Amino acid sequence: RGERLTFYTPKAICLLSLLPCLGTLRRLLGDVLAAARAEPASEKGPQYAQRLMAQLFYEVPLPPDHATQVVFTTGCGRAANLLDQAFCRDFSFRPLFASLSLPRVFLLLKLVLLEQKVVLTSQTMNPALLSATFEVLRAVLFPFDWEHLYIPVLPSQMRWTLECPAPFLIGVPGGLGDAVVTEDVTVFDLDNDRVVAHASSDVPEATPQALEQPLQWLKGAYPWEQNPANREYWRKYHL
Repeated sequence: RGERLTFYTPKAICLLSLLPCLGTLRRLLGDVLAAARAEPASEKGPQYAQRLMAQLFYEVPLPPDHATQVVFTTGCGRAANLLDQAFCRDFSFRPLFASLSLPRVFLLLKLVLLEQKVVLTSQTMNPALLSATFEVLRAVLFPFDWEHLYIPVLPSQMRWTLECPAPFLIGVPGGLGDAVVTEDVTVFDLDNDRVVAHASSDVPEATPQALEQPLQWLKGAYPWEQNPANREYWRKYHL
């Protein structure tokens, strides 16, 4: 009875940001996790994680405009950069271009530019990879941006959102299942590179050359994932 017992409780650390700087946030989360795992006897002390979180939330300013870059460090030997929301695309374009062929990418981009209802679904991708796929799509739209309903990962309890009358971009993990979509919704199956349901809207067949050439270059940058033997491995261990 006289012994001191040590009790451990689970703790979750989550970083939320409107900036789509996925790579920077991942590195910052790794630094916070490393600080939280530090031994109490370390020279930085047990309060290092709290100090680091306080720095991120209260001391690091957001870029005031597109011409300003914020550079800061967490004390782990690496500097982090924050840019304006329109320019902080610090993630790989691999999730989108490794999942869909060029004709499907062309069709997807046309539908988004025409502000149509689009659903991306996958039974094998984890939610983080599905969300990254949508951020790649938004980056390809630059200098335009999507101003309508945007749900990269739709919870199963909110499948009724697929009946929204306004344009939307929605990601459905685990597949559609028995969910019913309206005729004006186009569904892309990222697992099998196919269009499950295509809306009957007037989409131009021709792709402008100014749009086709950059997309072809991006597609050619990820040839390894196009091999069917590598696709499953990549989806499972990419994130």
